[in-house]
Amino acid sequence: MSKQVEFHATKQLLIDTVLAMLETQNPGTITSDQVLARARVSSGSLYHHFHDFGDLMEQVLCTEYVRFIDRTIDLLNMANDQADTFEEWAKGIEHARRMTHGPAYSHIRALRTWTVAQSFASERLSALLAEGQDRLNSKFVEFINKGKARGWADQDIDAHAVAVFIQS
Repeated sequence: MSKQVEFHATKQLLIDTVLAMLETQNPGTITSDQVLARARVSSGSLYHHFHDFGDLMEQVLCTEYVRFIDRTIDLLNMANDQADTFEEWAKGIEHARRMTHGPAYSHIRALRTWTVAQSFASERLSALLAEGQDRLNSKFVEFINKGKARGWADQDIDAHAVAVFIQS
């Protein structure tokens, strides 16, 4: 699981405000004025804690992206830790797929897609996302290699290539 970071109360309020707004709004429609009004803080507070409004949005988007990655990693760990047979391992994989790709998570997948698209125009966001993506790739490789060690996955497959393919 990712390390929990404690933020200044006002910084956390701004982050929580954007997170709440993302439940009902497209991230591209959220403005700094809306966030400041809803959080009841001044623009000075925003600029004290973030470089600019884009920095706030990028940190929130990255946080949500990594939260989804952490959920996926937890489900893969559970599948690996609880499986004694190939069938149990396969059921664990299917459970992870259902839990991350079911209808209840369609808004999260849409937000993830939007976040990745935004990262093409923002080096800052791209760098933030790369760290989480590397962790997920490593976890997929570890998961596949454990399956290979148990004889549940083809020994000839390139675990890293499969990890990248799974995420594409």
